[in-house]
Amino acid sequence: MAADRFNIGLLGFGTVGSAFAQLLEERAGEIERFNERRPVISGVLTRARGSFEEILAGSDLLVELMGGIEPAREYLLTAMRSGKDVVSANKALLSQHGEELFETARERGVRLRFEAAVAGVVRRRRSSAFMGS
Repeated sequence: MAADRFNIGLLGFGTVGSAFAQLLEERAGEIERFNERRPVISGVLTRARGSFEEILAGSDLLVELMGGIEPAREYLLTAMRSGKDVVSANKALLSQHGEELFETARERGVRLRFEAAVAGVVRRRRSSAFMGS
């Protein structure tokens, strides 16, 4: 029995977005064994290519790694209002519009995940503590 695909729309393909795509490809088999669905990038939106509407329609989940406030905020709100779960590493967006984003997620019964926005700080603090800083 072939595993189902889990389509991920990727918003942003700079340093973080391209690293995410590479890591996802490297670990797709492990993720598939865990949840019986193989994660695949179903579309990428950059300043120069891609259509948000097409990516939204073809994705089970959107990962926002573009940074900045707009259009990231509007994309996440639109995705959640369309019933999609979202993940963001955008600290500025979460700090300035977190209440609006979380309220939309609650209203629509979707998930807004943001661990990537805080993990770097946790790791750095832990490393600093061990170094006596």
